[in-house]
Amino acid sequence: RLHVDRFYRFLKRVGSVAQVLVVKGDHDDDFPGDYQPERINAIPGCTEISGKTCTIGGWTFLGLGFDQAGLRRPLRAMIAQFRGKAEIVVAHAPQKNVELLAALQPRLIIRGHFGAGRFVVDNVPVVFTARTYAIIELSKQTITEIRCADSGWERGLMLDYPWLQP
Repeated sequence: RLHVDRFYRFLKRVGSVAQVLVVKGDHDDDFPGDYQPERINAIPGCTEISGKTCTIGGWTFLGLGFDQAGLRRPLRAMIAQFRGKAEIVVAHAPQKNVELLAALQPRLIIRGHFGAGRFVVDNVPVVFTARTYAIIELSKQTITEIRCADSGWERGLMLDYPWLQP
C-alpha cells in the first residue's frame, strides 16, 4: 500500500504542473486495486494511455503498457494496428522488444521497464527511462535535444543488445 499511495500522490503533484501520460507496467496489478486507470484519469492533468493514442500539443502519443508490449504476439498486433499512426510511443517493454517498437515508425520512443540511456534503433531515437529521467525538447521539424541523467547503463546495454546504437 505504501508504494501505491506514493504513486497516486506523485501523480497528483505532477498532474498539477504538467500533462502526464501513464502506461501500465508489469507489476502494477500485482495486488487487486493497485492500478486503476479510472483513478489515474480522475487526477487532473493525468491520462492513462495503455493500448490507446491521445493527442497533446499537436503530438500523437501511443501508450503501450506491459500487457501490449511485454510479449511479442500482442506487440505485433499493436504494430499492425498503429503503425505510422503515432509520433511518440510511450512503452513499458523489455529490451528485446524495442526493435519491434521501432517498426511502429514513430519519431521517438520513450521506454521504461529496465535500463537507462539514449539510443537509436532503426533510425528512431529511443530513451530508456528506468530509474532516471529524460528531458526531451521537441519541435514539429525535429527532436531538438534529449538529455538524460548519466546512469552508466548505456555501454552494458549496447554490449547485450548490439542493435542499440548510441
